[in-house]
Amino acid sequence: MTNCGISIDTLDRIAAELTSYRGDGRGRILFDSRDNGNYGDYNVERTKKMLRKHDPTGLAEALLLNEKIEATINGSQLMLSRVLREPGYLSQVEKILDIKELLQVEIAKPLDALTKYLESCLQTISAEFTTPTSREITLCLRDAIFCMDQGMTLRWLCCDDTPMTPHLPLCPIIGHYPSTTSFTDDLRTSLPFGAHLARIERNSTAIGLKHPGKIAFLSSMAIDTHTGKMSEQQVGDYNLAEVFDIDHAVARYPQWVTVSRDRYASGIADIMIANGVETHLINRISLLPSDRLIWLAMIVEMASQQMAVVPPSTVALAESITRALPEYVSSNLPMVITPNWSVEELTLKGMFDSLCFSDWEQRFLRPALEGLTSKHFMPEGDKSLGLRIDTKLLVEWPEQFNGDYCSSEEIKANSVQLSSISHSWVGSKEEVDKARRIIFGRNLANWLLAWGNRRFKKECA
Repeated sequence: MTNCGISIDTLDRIAAELTSYRGDGRGRILFDSRDNGNYGDYNVERTKKMLRKHDPTGLAEALLLNEKIEATINGSQLMLSRVLREPGYLSQVEKILDIKELLQVEIAKPLDALTKYLESCLQTISAEFTTPTSREITLCLRDAIFCMDQGMTLRWLCCDDTPMTPHLPLCPIIGHYPSTTSFTDDLRTSLPFGAHLARIERNSTAIGLKHPGKIAFLSSMAIDTHTGKMSEQQVGDYNLAEVFDIDHAVARYPQWVTVSRDRYASGIADIMIANGVETHLINRISLLPSDRLIWLAMIVEMASQQMAVVPPSTVALAESITRALPEYVSSNLPMVITPNWSVEELTLKGMFDSLCFSDWEQRFLRPALEGLTSKHFMPEGDKSLGLRIDTKLLVEWPEQFNGDYCSSEEIKANSVQLSSISHSWVGSKEEVDKARRIIFGRNLANWLLAWGNRRFKKECA
C-alpha cells in the first residue's frame, strides 16, 4: 500500500472542519437520511481507531475522509431561496471546496498510484473490468483492514531470510478444497508462486501467499474446541457487502453459496434454492464482482508487506495436525513435506493428575481408567464418537433421525459423547497443543463424571 505519511493532527483538523461544516443536517445544508450514498458518522470513533491501528501511514483514513467530503457535496440539499437571497450564503457553502483542497494535497499522488495499481490488477484478470472509483477503492481498503482486525489471521508455513518482492500476482484459478489441510498441503507443494484464493469446504475462504522461502495463508478459520473442527469466524453485517456504505465496515468475502427464494413455488413455504453447493461454480477470480477483487488485492497487498518485513526469528510456524502427530513424525514413510514441529505428548496419567482430585476421589475414579489410553479421549477424525460406560469401547455417536431409534437411545444412555480432533486442523504449535489439551481434559472429565455417577448409584442401590 502506498505510503503517504499524513499526520494525525492533519486528519483530525480536516475531520473537525468537515463535521462543523455539515452541522446536524438541518441548518446551512440539508441531508436525506434515506440516501445510502451519504453517511451519519455512526461508527466514526471505532473506525478511526481501527484504521490507525493497522495503517499508520494515514492513507486509509484520509481516503475515507475524502469520500465523506464527496458524499457531502453530492448528497446535500440546498434551498434555492437562500442561495439567491441570503447574503454570504453561497460563500459559506463553498467552504467545502477549501476543506477538500486541504486533503487533496495529501492524497492526490498516493490515490493515483493506488488506482493505477488496482486498474492494472483488474485488467490483467479481465479486460471487462473498468477503472475502480475512489469510493470503491476507499471502502474496499477499509473493509480489508476490517477483516484483518476482526480475525483474518496470517499463519506461516515457511519463512526464511529470502527478500520478498513488493507485489504478489493474483493467480486466476480459484481452488475448491475439502479442508484447510488439503489447501495448505497444495500451497506448500504444487501451487505456483503468487496469491491464491481458495474456497474451503462449503462456504469458507482462505488466501494463500507463496514466495520463494516464504509461504503463508490468510483465513478467519480457527480451531473450534466445541466441535473439534476448523470453523470460520466471519464478522457480522455481511449483508451490507453489496452496498458501498461509508458508516459500516463489512466483510467482503466471496459469496460461494447463495440462497434465494423461488418466486414461483407453490405451497405454503417458499422453496429455498442454494446455488453452488454441489458444484464449484465460481472457479476463476474473473467471475467475482469487482469489489471482491479489489478487496482481495488490498488484503494480499497488506499481507505481502507484512510478510516482507517480519523477522523469521519471530515467526511461529503453523502445521497441519496430521503431520504434527507423533505417529506421522516417527513413521518410516518418505515425507514430501517435513513437519515444522510435532504436537505435545499428552498422557492419561498427566491429564488425570491435572484435574486436582482429592486422594479419595482419585482412588474412587482410578478404576475408570483401566484399559484406556490417551487416544480414547482424543479420537481423531470428523465422526462424532462415544465411549461406552459398560464396555469402555468407542462407538459411533448416533445422529439425529438416522438409524434405529431404540438403538440410538441405548447408546446415548450408556455412553459419554466425545469431542473428536478433526484432521482439518491447521495452526501454530501453541494453538494446536492448547486445543488438544482442552478437548482431552473435557472428554476425560465428562467420562469420569458419568462413570463415577454410575458406580455411585450401583453402590448405593
